[in-house]
Amino acid sequence: MQQNERDLFGECTPQFNRDRIKQARELAGMTQQDLAKAVGVLQGSIAKIENGRKFPSAKLIAAIAHHVRQP
Repeated sequence: MQQNERDLFGECTPQFNRDRIKQARELAGMTQQDLAKAVGVLQGSIAKIENGRKFPSAKLIAAIAHHVRQP
């Protein structure tokens, strides 16, 4: 894991919708690697979020939303 990645995962938050995260990433024209680099996590972590095997914190959801330009 990257340095701060442990702080970016935890229990599922009410805002979490893995399908919408993937859709927003794709609409932004980003690969999983692009998004991972932008928010400071590993590409495998983005894949696990999109597959429902990891649950992002509210802080990570906000960072993802910022980088895919979604409210």
